[in-house]
Amino acid sequence: MLTKLRPVARRLLEAPARLLVKAGLTADQVTLLGLLSSLLPVYFAYRGEPLLVAMFIGLSGLLDAIDGSVARLTGTASKAGAFLDSTTDRLADALYYVSLIVLGLNPVLASLAMGLALVTSYSKARSASLGLVEEEGIGLMERGDRIVALMLISALYAYKPLWGNYALAVLTILSLYTVAERSIYYYRFLRSKA
Repeated sequence: MLTKLRPVARRLLEAPARLLVKAGLTADQVTLLGLLSSLLPVYFAYRGEPLLVAMFIGLSGLLDAIDGSVARLTGTASKAGAFLDSTTDRLADALYYVSLIVLGLNPVLASLAMGLALVTSYSKARSASLGLVEEEGIGLMERGDRIVALMLISALYAYKPLWGNYALAVLTILSLYTVAERSIYYYRFLRSKA
């Protein structure tokens, strides 16, 4: 869903990306900084501070979005960088869901949502390896949407824990829908090329 806003987001992210370039950071360093910052939600969940969990999930997601802008600005976009970015994204995703479990949200729902998030990303990667050039925005809950949802879940949990769990249940259902939506799309496309 938020992928449709990508052109606007790229323009907004250019200013912070320029600052990072000016500071001498490479795209890969920004990617690794994003991964390191994904440890902070787990730490603040352990301390029982859901609003800080939400804030640092957002920061980690922002750094992940900026690394691509840094690569474009410096002319250093590469397959190796794309691989590093995708791999660290999966690790960060897992840490976000772990932070929800540590915070006290329903561990079964959080584990299911995490598994569905990983399958959503895997299906895209696997279909690309089979020759599918994907159109943007396939699936209701892409990574950016999930990051916003996780921030909202943490914030709701700070207000009323039950609301956080309800929101997590909604995310789990929407993530299941996304896996089904992408799977059907990719299967039909690949079947048509067979």
